[in-house]
Amino acid sequence: MEPLLAYENRKESRTPKELALLNDNEDVIQMEGLIMRERILENGNKELCYPLKYREAFFADHGKYDVCIGLWTRAMEMAMLCDDSITKDLERFVNVFGEMARKARNPSLQYMERFLSLNHRTCDGNTLFHLAAWYETQIYDDFAGRLRRVCYLSCVETVRFIIDSGGLVNAVNNETNTPLHLATSYRPSPDGLRVLREVLEALLNGGAHADMVNKNRKTAMDVAETDEARSIQIYLEHIASSVRDTDDVIANIPNSPNDPEHNDIQKAFCYLKRGMEESF
Repeated sequence: MEPLLAYENRKESRTPKELALLNDNEDVIQMEGLIMRERILENGNKELCYPLKYREAFFADHGKYDVCIGLWTRAMEMAMLCDDSITKDLERFVNVFGEMARKARNPSLQYMERFLSLNHRTCDGNTLFHLAAWYETQIYDDFAGRLRRVCYLSCVETVRFIIDSGGLVNAVNNETNTPLHLATSYRPSPDGLRVLREVLEALLNGGAHADMVNKNRKTAMDVAETDEARSIQIYLEHIASSVRDTDDVIANIPNSPNDPEHNDIQKAFCYLKRGMEESF
C-alpha cells in the first residue's frame, strides 16, 4: 500500500523491530492500525469509515487539525465508495473550520485544496462553501460540547479561507442556489447584521455573481429575507463596482513617471480607491 497524505505519508512497519520502535507513541500506533486496517479490508469496505472518523474527532478535540482533516477526507472518500451519505460529515467538517477560524488555526492549504478538489456534496447538493455561508447548517457537539460554544454559522472566517483555498464561490446546489443565495436568506438579529455584512462582502469580493438565478429564476437579491440583506448587498455591489472603475482609470493613466502631474493624478486615484476599500 502506497503512503497516503491522510496517514501523514507513513509506511506500515514491516518487521517486529520496526513495530517495537512505535511503543511509546500512542498516536503513531493508532495511525499504524488504520494503515493496516485499510490494507487488509481494502477500499469500499464500510468497516473502514468509523475508525477513521473516531480518530479524526480525537485529533480535532486536541487541536491537531491538519491530521483531523486528512483523516476526515479519507473517511469521506471511503463513504462515497460505499455509496453512503456524507451530508452529516460535511456539516461536522464546516463546524470544525468554524472552531479553527476562531482560534486563528488555519489548516495547511495542501489538505484544504485536496479536500475541495474532491467536490464533496451533501444530499441537497451543498458544497462546503454553501454550508459555511448558511445559517441553517447544523452544529454537532462531537467534541465535548466545545463546538457549540465557539462555532456560529454562517462563518465569515471559514468563507474567506475556502475562497483563499480555491473554492468555487459560484457553485450551485440541487436548487441551483449559490452560497450567496443561502447567505442572503439569513434573517439576523441586530447583533447578527455585522456577520451578514461580512459574509456578503467576502462572497462578493471573492467573485460571487449577484445576477445568478436559481431554478425559480430568482437572484440572491430576490430571495433575501430582510431589507437589511438587500441594502447591504446593493451597497457592497456599488462599492465593488466603484473600485473596479477606479482600477480601470489608474490602469489607463499614461505612463509618464518623470511627470510630477502624472504622479499626483495617480496618487489621487490610488488614495480614492483605498478610501473606498476601507469603507467596506
